[in-house]
Amino acid sequence: MNSCARFFILYIFVAIFGSGCSSSSRIHNVPQTILFSSLSGDQLLDSLQANYKPEAVLRYNATRDLMFSQIYNENGKVICIYTGDTLIIDPGTDSPRTFAYYQGWSTEHIYPQSKGASVGKARSDLHHLYPVRSDVNSSRSNYPFTFMEDKEVTRWWKYNHSSDSIPEGSLSAWSKTKSSPAPSLFEVRDGSKGNAARAMFYFYTVYRDKANSDYFINQMEVLLKYHDLDPIDYHEFKRTVLIADVQDGKVNPFIIDTTLVRRAFSEYEQ
Repeated sequence: MNSCARFFILYIFVAIFGSGCSSSSRIHNVPQTILFSSLSGDQLLDSLQANYKPEAVLRYNATRDLMFSQIYNENGKVICIYTGDTLIIDPGTDSPRTFAYYQGWSTEHIYPQSKGASVGKARSDLHHLYPVRSDVNSSRSNYPFTFMEDKEVTRWWKYNHSSDSIPEGSLSAWSKTKSSPAPSLFEVRDGSKGNAARAMFYFYTVYRDKANSDYFINQMEVLLKYHDLDPIDYHEFKRTVLIADVQDGKVNPFIIDTTLVRRAFSEYEQ
């Protein structure tokens, strides 16, 4: 079955899934379906976990190979979530993860391994993994996401460049690290803020038994703003459907229904 057929079939699956769905709408030409319309808070989180946690995911090496060769590979190009840099990689390359490694790329766990994503399905779940340059991956470390003033930034990241001084021109395409003084923090470039937030919402929801709750809750207000500033686009929707094809048919529900974010987490919003 080709990817277009899988996309259509899985969208239909989402639109009719379970007892919690109502009629669909569209955001920026991306299909939307209201899930579990009568639920909110912990009841909603419990229902999402029960219905969207995959029973099986690929092994970690296979996950990374698929990420570089298919899920994030469009016409032989892979984009770094934090810098926008491009990796040219043939989808048919043997061991795409190894090829990427020797080009200075790695796999970013949006929800850090040290905060609950270090083993099993939590480590390998593609819904919170992204291709990334290794240098910016190390710079992000396990730092919480934030917004920061220019004067606070200790390292700027864009494409294949980094700088310890404020760059010229528009700064919206730069990701930013604040490594000192404590606390250490990281700000995602504007075009990827929503992607990062929705990956975080997903991980915490389906792997709450593994997630460091304080780490997640303490950055909730930032994540809600990230979600608002960077709406879902076609590419993000397409990727969650492709991932579902190898993860038990389970999409990231926060991409399918943007109302879930406020219904699930509004108690944390200030």
